[in-house]
Amino acid sequence: VVKSLIKLAQKHHNPFNYLGAMLKNGKILDAFLVLWNIKGIANKIAAFILRDIVTILDIEDKIPETDQILLQPIDRWVNGIATHIWRDLGDRPPDWIVALKIVEKCKQYGYSPIRFNQGAWKYGSSQIKKTKNISKKLKELINSSANKQ
Repeated sequence: VVKSLIKLAQKHHNPFNYLGAMLKNGKILDAFLVLWNIKGIANKIAAFILRDIVTILDIEDKIPETDQILLQPIDRWVNGIATHIWRDLGDRPPDWIVALKIVEKCKQYGYSPIRFNQGAWKYGSSQIKKTKNISKKLKELINSSANKQ
């Protein structure tokens, strides 16, 4: 991974700027494939890097909805929270189906799919801590929110 990133940096001087320019120019899949073709970087890490570049550059609203699936790293927390919220996903959906559902539903209700992804990961990793506790912790969160209103 490191050697490939060094080569990318040597070729383009600043990989962040290079990928950011690709994203700004609507070449989301191309940017994803640049990362994905680096040995050791798979879907989740490529999506994670691009998601955060989009966040830093504040260009989410410029990314076509059809490409936003590529900005959804799906880990155990995001998967677990999404499958709890949207039961029609079933027990073990492929990551791309989870990503598609997140983008679809967040857009439908006027929320940022990227912020959902970041929040699901943060809440899961810092508050839930064990995937077997996802359902219980989300119910507690909903109940505590309802009691505050």
